[in-house]
Amino acid sequence: MSDLPDGPIQHLPNGSEPAPLPGATGPRTHAERTAGTGPVTDPATLVEIFEQRGHLHPAGAWESYTAAWNWAAPLTTALPADGTPDVSADPGGYLLSGRWHLPAPAADQPWLALPLAGGAPDVFVVPAATLADTGDGTARTDGAFVPAGFTARSGGTALRSEDALFHWLAVASMALGAARRVIEESARADASGTAGDGPVDAARSGAADLVAVVAAERRAFTARARSAPGPATPTLVHEVAELAESVGRVAAVAHHAVALAYERSVSRARGGDGDPLEAVVRDSAPLLQHVRFVTELLPAGHPGNDER
Repeated sequence: MSDLPDGPIQHLPNGSEPAPLPGATGPRTHAERTAGTGPVTDPATLVEIFEQRGHLHPAGAWESYTAAWNWAAPLTTALPADGTPDVSADPGGYLLSGRWHLPAPAADQPWLALPLAGGAPDVFVVPAATLADTGDGTARTDGAFVPAGFTARSGGTALRSEDALFHWLAVASMALGAARRVIEESARADASGTAGDGPVDAARSGAADLVAVVAAERRAFTARARSAPGPATPTLVHEVAELAESVGRVAAVAHHAVALAYERSVSRARGGDGDPLEAVVRDSAPLLQHVRFVTELLPAGHPGNDER
């Protein structure tokens, strides 16, 4: 599970507000066509759809989501200062080196978005503290590790700060689906000796406890989504806090279930390079990385929606 961050990640961003897209609550045609869902979709429907996507193909769910929606758009951006920053793949993410122009309010922002020209992904999110001040108005990164779950694509339709609740629901649901997929792969390995050998009843294969925990969390999260404010509904302070708490529980349950399923298989001398279970754990890593910090990365504001 080395791909998964343990505690606050040391290389990430958060931020300010770029120019918003026109039409605060209208459909974004390109992304709606690409992903089939968006900020205008009913919250409970979002949970169902994205949980299924995370279960079907964890890595593909994250890739298609970031291709459709640029979740990093609301963050403060630091542009390259000279040349092209160097980025290379690393297990679980990327290594990023370069010099960056810091915008004036950057010191007040916990996260920064570092865009690159070309490539997929082409936006890397890091904590502002990751960049070392050079004393000339620029800052640098020297081999900063950026987890795959902290990357975005500038070609996706830009999310706005008002879309934070959509983002929370989508990522948390995909993480639950990914956890369910890992449990099933672990159960297949327990039942047949090799993951991916066909259908198996996870509840009867030694994974009943994990199945029950994840299923209960999914029901609770779906119920919470049903009471979440829709796209045209004013959001109250307590509603944001309650949803954030629910997302935190989803993150904890998903991490616990994946870690335990993987550890059980490793203890039975399964897991490792080329093992389907190892592959699905690796594919789930971006979702598990991101969901742990999603409420910090894209916090939900509630201007003008005072508690009543």
